[in-house]
Amino acid sequence: MEKHYLGYRRAGKHTTQYTTLRNSALIARYYYLSEIRRIRFDDTTGRLSATFFISEAYVMKILGDSICQFDKLKQQSPTRDQLRQMWPEYDWG
Repeated sequence: MEKHYLGYRRAGKHTTQYTTLRNSALIARYYYLSEIRRIRFDDTTGRLSATFFISEAYVMKILGDSICQFDKLKQQSPTRDQLRQMWPEYDWG
């Protein structure tokens, strides 16, 4: 493995499990903000960018890559309480 400039080793395949979980949480937050709270797309991507510490461009890339997951979530139509049970660490208020 190659060394990072701060002295930390880069994680290899282990990041994929965390990336998958992060993307699932991001999709759930996007569903909540756009479908339940009815917030505009540009405001939603800004909030997701701040919440997950990634750029708005990367948020849009994740959303584009995860459209099937979003469609499945949209078909299930989870309520705010169901989202709170799935991801209790976020404010679903």
